[in-house]
Amino acid sequence: VDDDDDDGIPLPLSAMPAAHALYASTLARVGRDREALAQHDKSLYYFDKCNASKQTTKAEADVLLAKGKSLQRLMRYRDAMMLLKGSFTRDSTDNVSWLR
Repeated sequence: VDDDDDDGIPLPLSAMPAAHALYASTLARVGRDREALAQHDKSLYYFDKCNASKQTTKAEADVLLAKGKSLQRLMRYRDAMMLLKGSFTRDSTDNVSWLR
């Protein structure tokens, strides 16, 4: 992911995951799931960059679920399954309960 692709908008690093997630959601709502996937990936990249504990947050899990739904709409069922399966296995047992 390119850090300099945000058109010079002076947002704090901590705002970038939400900004890209909201853009991805907008794209998905108008049927542009291919483009939404790129924004989901950027959002996840910034979550990873901002999260020192490396524990998945609920907001990050929401992005993973939304990305899985976009993959399903694109009929990429295996990719969606692998993404969601990987999300369950890398989370602590505390976080898995709200991912179900």
